[in-house]
Amino acid sequence: MSSARRTSARLMVIGVAASLSLLVACRGGASGRVTSGADGEALAVVSEKENPWFAAAISGSDAALNAAAASGAPMNVVAGRTRRTPLHYAANVGNAGAVRFLVSRGAGVNTVDRDGRTALLLACSGGKGPASLALLEAGADPNVRDRDQATAIMFASRTGQVDAIRALMSRGANINAQNVNGKTALIFAADQGQGESARTLLQLGADPKITDSKGRTALVYATAENRPELVRILGGQ
Repeated sequence: MSSARRTSARLMVIGVAASLSLLVACRGGASGRVTSGADGEALAVVSEKENPWFAAAISGSDAALNAAAASGAPMNVVAGRTRRTPLHYAANVGNAGAVRFLVSRGAGVNTVDRDGRTALLLACSGGKGPASLALLEAGADPNVRDRDQATAIMFASRTGQVDAIRALMSRGANINAQNVNGKTALIFAADQGQGESARTLLQLGADPKITDSKGRTALVYATAENRPELVRILGGQ
């Protein structure tokens, strides 16, 4: 075989190998790679059962976290099924201590999962106030949106996390942002009966006149759900 043909054959083999690697990544294979980071960085796809960081993030114990660190296993990786990092897992269960531990060792705070959610969005949606605050202190993006265009302040408002609402606003959150259905943080608070959230949002500049995609304001929601306290907060009769 000529030198030119041997070179061509090698390039073909390399190309096939690269294509197979990409296919594994797209299917979530244990050794693949997937683009998950906020800046488009490629993260390895692993099994959460084989990487000690996931269990450590859930438990939040010092012993488990230190053992994971000593294991030498990579931390900025994503689980194949959910595309979540260990930081996502810590935020989802509200382990603020684990959040701080992971961040101090370089965990990416703005990496998104399969649904476009960062650790901050998970913490806020689950009502995990301390974890939400820890992530904001670590520089989490206060205006990131998931695939439904929901933001952290929307989640914090509907779960009654007043401290998180204030922290988000102090870091530049858009208080009047709307999701795919046109709902704002104030509308979520009214719909879920979160009076303190609504009061705080109004104090911080939320616009009560904004309507959702069906023309409904926060007051309309409060009235429809028979929430007299919220009706009073929102200026209804």
